[in-house]
Amino acid sequence: MPLARLQERLLPFIIAFLTLIALLSFFASPYFKVSEIVFEGYDILKPTELDQMLRDYYHRNILIIDREQVKSRLIETTYIRDAAVIKRYPDQLLIRLQERIPLAKINNNGKFIFFTGDGYILEEGPLKGKVKVPLVQGVGYAVTQRQLTFSPVLDQIVQALAEMARINREMLTLIEVKGAKITAYLNKTPIYLGEKQDLGRKFKILQPLLEKIRTDQLQLEYIDLSILEKPVIKTSRN
Repeated sequence: MPLARLQERLLPFIIAFLTLIALLSFFASPYFKVSEIVFEGYDILKPTELDQMLRDYYHRNILIIDREQVKSRLIETTYIRDAAVIKRYPDQLLIRLQERIPLAKINNNGKFIFFTGDGYILEEGPLKGKVKVPLVQGVGYAVTQRQLTFSPVLDQIVQALAEMARINREMLTLIEVKGAKITAYLNKTPIYLGEKQDLGRKFKILQPLLEKIRTDQLQLEYIDLSILEKPVIKTSRN
């Protein structure tokens, strides 16, 4: 067979071989190994916690990383509702998170359950969780797997808490329901809320009061919001 024809027949194989070598070199290049993972949208989880979740992805080639697998790894954590994974070439992963926010906790047979506004259970265990939230007592509920079903009064309390700024919500230590009466507490200082009617409005009135208490470091005997038109703030005498 003439040399020219042999070369012509071998040429496609040579090109394919050289292309394969180039691709292998390309994928093996340290230029595309992940050296940084950046997180956005977190408030409750700590950067060190998040980084630990994805530690296996450092030094992997960014070109072959499956974004859905990264997302699946993240949303195994109860506090992460959703995650968008963005590749920033050549070597950075950007993770945009949507967190679940705990609003309150209940004592379920000696085990504390931290939950969101839609009843999703985030933690079960010790009294102290990732975020300070009020303990709610004296209300009905049902637990199924990772979901809490609210009684009507608990639902009203949770929706009212959802409207509060987190910094104000964290000031409340306890919300207690006894009969038809609801009382919240700032440590040992009672906040009389009366019956469940207009509970959302009472919490809206409470918000600026909590801000003033925090900024002015007021010492109180009690707050009475049981009558909307006549809120009472009783300060302590030092």
